[in-house]
Amino acid sequence: MQRSVSLALSLLGLAFLMLLAGCGGGGQPVIAGPAISVSVAPAGVSLVLAGSQSAFTATVANDTGNKGVTWTVSCASGQCGTISPTATPSGTSTTYTAPATAPASDLSVTVRATSAADTSKSDSATVTVPAITVSIDPTSVTVQAGGMRVPFSANANNDPSGQGVTWTISPASGAGTLSDQLPNSATYKPPVTPPATHLTVTITATSIADPSKSASATVSVPTEVVSVVPATATVKTGGSPQSFTATVTPDPDNKGVSWTIFPASGAGTLSNMTSTSVTYNPPTDTSDLTVTITATSVADPLASTSATITIPAITVSVSPTSALIPVDASSQFNATPFTAIVSNDPSNTLANWTLTQGGIPCSTCGSVSLPSTQSGTPTIYSAPPTVPANATVTLTATSAADVTKMTDATITLTAGTVKLIPASLSFGIVTLGLSRVLAMTLTNTGSAALNITSITITVDAVDFTETHDCGMSVAAGKSCTINVTFKP
Repeated sequence: MQRSVSLALSLLGLAFLMLLAGCGGGGQPVIAGPAISVSVAPAGVSLVLAGSQSAFTATVANDTGNKGVTWTVSCASGQCGTISPTATPSGTSTTYTAPATAPASDLSVTVRATSAADTSKSDSATVTVPAITVSIDPTSVTVQAGGMRVPFSANANNDPSGQGVTWTISPASGAGTLSDQLPNSATYKPPVTPPATHLTVTITATSIADPSKSASATVSVPTEVVSVVPATATVKTGGSPQSFTATVTPDPDNKGVSWTIFPASGAGTLSNMTSTSVTYNPPTDTSDLTVTITATSVADPLASTSATITIPAITVSVSPTSALIPVDASSQFNATPFTAIVSNDPSNTLANWTLTQGGIPCSTCGSVSLPSTQSGTPTIYSAPPTVPANATVTLTATSAADVTKMTDATITLTAGTVKLIPASLSFGIVTLGLSRVLAMTLTNTGSAALNITSITITVDAVDFTETHDCGMSVAAGKSCTINVTFKP
């Protein structure tokens, strides 16, 4: 009987639930829209110096009311910086301003944008406000007593005030001196007398804005002084050997020096090495090179000095550098000598000559008497019988030893009777207030006198003056000289 009552109550409850489920009144079900989301740009970590600013933008998706975001900043310390405005619509930027003073250590700040419509939705970016750091260069150096001064430079990084650094030296006495002290540089002068024992000097640069930040360099001053003679030398590729001698002071045991060369390969060789001397043999196939020969004390390897050897590059020069040449002149005036000087190559001073137009060899440009000449020996250029379609011809002298070294002369061909050598003047650099005089030779290649009404300068005439011995006319086959003075 008890089971029957329980079953009846359960069925009654089930009927009641079904009744409730069926009493919706016929209305439509409520469907929730897509969730709001927030994204901040730029994402990741931004570096912002103290006192500087950075813009951030938040984009809010599915914010039907366009309520935008509110902005906050947070960090582990009390000075996080500020953000303004603190509320923006979606897609509108706000500006973060870092604290005016650089932090003692790098400060990490969180910039957060929170949806105004749904405060559970937010996104953030991280800002790092860096602390001041100090760097110094060089960080270590070895210098001999009485040797050359050593320049140091220092930077107080991330310092918005730009105050730079102050300089100190330790030990305060007997370690040399610091001079020319500026907020970013100073010069160290070593002591004149070698120390009794190895001396270590510390040069410290300290930030003015944050004196807790500094950087130091170490200067080593050995007990001996090494000198090399000569201190500098210039030799040519394949040229004569150069001798060097070294002296060590003091050197009671007469141990002398050891010798090294840099670069280790391709820079020539060292021979006849002794504890006091060495012979340098230049390379035979390399130029435009700087070689360092170092002598190091055997007794105190910290003591050394170097000699610098310069192997100059091969150069080629041509004279004249330009010419105006009539094509119908007699052979006497048609033939024009051009001379190439090949320097810094004692083994091969040959120059090769080519005639081109626009970089292309041409057969209508004229000819040269010698396609190759020794340095200082001219080749003779002969103009063609008529002016080619392109009246400008390039005569190039190229080093036979190094084909990358060359120089051009520009020849302009004309049907007239005036020959000018050179056709143009290049004055180079002239010091203000001083002057330079260059000359050109005018030759009348015609059969009648050449009348001269005037010779004028049309460009920057205030800086140039001209004199000549041409008179009112130049007789057939005769020449005169025009001198131009440039005085800036």
